[in-house]
Amino acid sequence: YRVIVMGYSLGAGVSQLVTLALLQRKKLPEGTKIFCLAYGAPPIFRCCEEFYSPKNIFNIVHHNDGLATFSLNTLTKLFLQIRAIDSLQLSRRRMISLLRAKLVIEGTDASGARKHVCNQEVFEK
Repeated sequence: YRVIVMGYSLGAGVSQLVTLALLQRKKLPEGTKIFCLAYGAPPIFRCCEEFYSPKNIFNIVHHNDGLATFSLNTLTKLFLQIRAIDSLQLSRRRMISLLRAKLVIEGTDASGARKHVCNQEVFEK
């Protein structure tokens, strides 16, 4: 037999835990292969081994998915960034104009490497 446990988002986290439980408790018949496909799973468990990854659990993550990369560290960074923006005491109108403006100018240096430079004109308005 072959068992595939699949889930998306929070269900992907549950599917990982179910797969680990089935593997550890050996409740499946002898010779059964079990696999897990987790789409956008949140971080749900921590292992004592630094780079441990079960060979039969596959995580599929979109690079812009916030839930899959969410951690206490990223939450702390978010709150610190919000606090820093609040400390600027900008009006809503000014914040929106900054969001809509081109804050960074992309160019190349003498070696041909790409570089990003702050657009001072936006901040001087």
